[in-house]
Amino acid sequence: MSFVCLSWSIKKEVDTPTTKLVLLLLANYADENNSCYPSEKHLAKLVGVSDRTIRRSLQYLIKKNLIASESRKGTSNRYFLRVDT
Repeated sequence: MSFVCLSWSIKKEVDTPTTKLVLLLLANYADENNSCYPSEKHLAKLVGVSDRTIRRSLQYLIKKNLIASESRKGTSNRYFLRVDT
């Protein structure tokens, strides 16, 4: 867990409470490189919404340049929190 990422994510304004919770969960899972790789399915279970809702929230966060996504073959994507923004 990265306290820097958690503190950063709390201060960010986003479009919905769901998106805020997704950002907080990503920050909670972040390592020392500000990256994490929870699956969309896992995030959906934690948040209590569908996988599609999680994808929508992730796309919003990417569009707003709060996170970056790296596709990984055969497993979940890796997400980088842009704490410098």
